[in-house]
Amino acid sequence: MHHQLTGRASERRRASVPREVEQYEIRVTELDGTEQTFGSYDVRANLFAEIEWVGESVGYQIFPERFAEGNPDLNEHALETDSYHYKHPDYWEWPAEPFLEDDWYGEATGLHCCHQCFGGDIEGIIDNLDYLEDLGVTLPYLNPILESGERVHAGNPDDYDSWWNTGNLPKLETRHDEVFEHLIDVARHWAEFGFDGARIDVPNEIVNREGFFGALRQELRTVDPDHYIVGEIRGRDASWLQGDQFGSLMNYAVGQQAVERFAAGAADDNTAAALLYALPGTPITYVGDEMGFLGEGEGPEEENRFALQWDDIHQPTREHYQKLGELKHSIEAFDSAVIRDFDAWYSILSFMRGEPDSEGEMLALFNNPLQNAKIVELPAGTWEDAASREEHPGTIDVKPTRWRYLVRQ
Repeated sequence: MHHQLTGRASERRRASVPREVEQYEIRVTELDGTEQTFGSYDVRANLFAEIEWVGESVGYQIFPERFAEGNPDLNEHALETDSYHYKHPDYWEWPAEPFLEDDWYGEATGLHCCHQCFGGDIEGIIDNLDYLEDLGVTLPYLNPILESGERVHAGNPDDYDSWWNTGNLPKLETRHDEVFEHLIDVARHWAEFGFDGARIDVPNEIVNREGFFGALRQELRTVDPDHYIVGEIRGRDASWLQGDQFGSLMNYAVGQQAVERFAAGAADDNTAAALLYALPGTPITYVGDEMGFLGEGEGPEEENRFALQWDDIHQPTREHYQKLGELKHSIEAFDSAVIRDFDAWYSILSFMRGEPDSEGEMLALFNNPLQNAKIVELPAGTWEDAASREEHPGTIDVKPTRWRYLVRQ
């Protein structure tokens, strides 16, 4: 069994068995030579299986209304279908009617969240597919695509079915047969249309979660055996990943850390983004992060939704994300879910990716910005820096706020 992770009072090890094995035991040899046997354990019939294309992808989250405008003729219709025209007087008083911002780079107003329309649309995304391809993006992740003008997060009751108790987003009772079947049919429609996956907001708030999401997964897999469902669960909860509901969960913590580093004025410090790309799973770049874009407005949530500033790209940051996309697709160890810690230095965050001791195994190193450069002693063998192509047979220098992807030769 290979060492994987070390905690404060525990250690995790990993082993694999052939697919045909139905039962297994774990035998542990103590330092004094005594042995203990644990088990036997049955291998579950319905094992979780990764979707291969997902682990190999680079994701990019897009707010369609704030990404790019492709067809201005759609804007008037967007205003006409704004939820302002459907609002219930018992829920909120809006200060003004929704309006179209004539200047894509215009000032954000108090209606910026939901009722100030900038004109972004699907054609704007299509027009910029080459830009996404240059970043190595293979998984565009779109926020809800709505007919109405508030296409940033909210929506009108004809478009968006449930989100807590917001007045124009009614909560649906999924234990009702007609509601249950309608939502499954909607998901099937978009899968047949061509969407490869779906992200589910707050799935833990569905009362009959096992029955509903189990049926959803089964239905969508009849359309596409590799259809991907990711759940918005804040924290670790393996109960969703038992092979009968979701393909993965979102991990907000690391991405948020990268955003906070940008917000703190560290636009040239791309270590957090390199960490995001090196961890298991699919890295998701939030729209504009690769431009060094912080936006403007009142409050961090509003800043993140401002129209993308195509004329003000921070080129070194964009080039950094392009390089990360290239490395994500070229380093074989990134296709593996295997990760294990590596004890380099107290100020160095470090871990291994890929099967232990195999050719192509990767060592990732990240230095703390408050520390001096550190000389890290490498494991036996020759290691190549994936970015610079330089070989390092024994040690390597890691400067503050810098990172290294080293591949075993």
